[in-house]
Amino acid sequence: RLRQAGVPARLSYDAACILRPGELGRFAARARYAQIGVEAEQAAVISLRSFDKMYPVDNQDFLHRIVRLCQLFTQSGLTPVVLMQSDASGSDNDRAMLKELMQRVPTVRYIDPFALALYENPWETAIGVLQFARVAVAVRYHTGVFRALGGRAAYNLFYSNKGADLVSRLGMPGSSIENFDPDRDFAAILASSEQAFDIATVRSQLKQDFEHAWSAPRTRRAA
Repeated sequence: RLRQAGVPARLSYDAACILRPGELGRFAARARYAQIGVEAEQAAVISLRSFDKMYPVDNQDFLHRIVRLCQLFTQSGLTPVVLMQSDASGSDNDRAMLKELMQRVPTVRYIDPFALALYENPWETAIGVLQFARVAVAVRYHTGVFRALGGRAAYNLFYSNKGADLVSRLGMPGSSIENFDPDRDFAAILASSEQAFDIATVRSQLKQDFEHAWSAPRTRRAA
């Protein structure tokens, strides 16, 4: 749309892709898994969120399908682990959905990277949690980005164009929440655990795009 309007736009990638997690985050992630009694290699990490008018997804229908997904993980010998990413006000909060999920599926565990964060950065812990997990299902957009930072692809359940972009432009596996069927898609979700992701190429492109934008001529306006 911008190009059609005559704007020389250049589409890049999320700036978070430039992040480089350190060893402390990986150590913290291992410690968090130990705290909940789960072997990371047997963890199926999922992110959650509630929806509202901005993203019109039926919360109870979504929860019903996530419940079924967690049951399938449990039946296959994996432990479903929810990664807490938001504890904000309103619908942008993971706790209400998590509480209902744990009531319906007792095998569900969760990791909150913000809780008890003393020396590590919570974002590094989250990346480590996703990097070590057997499989990751990304409802939240940055779950997919953080999994990619560890060189692995998440299975993306997207509800907006930013999540769809991870699938269509970056080639990650996934489905829209609207079309998601846990029984039908379960084999593809398990298969995603073997899919690597070339984050180095994305980082390189981000650097080029930033340098291009920074060096572009800018018009100054008088105050």
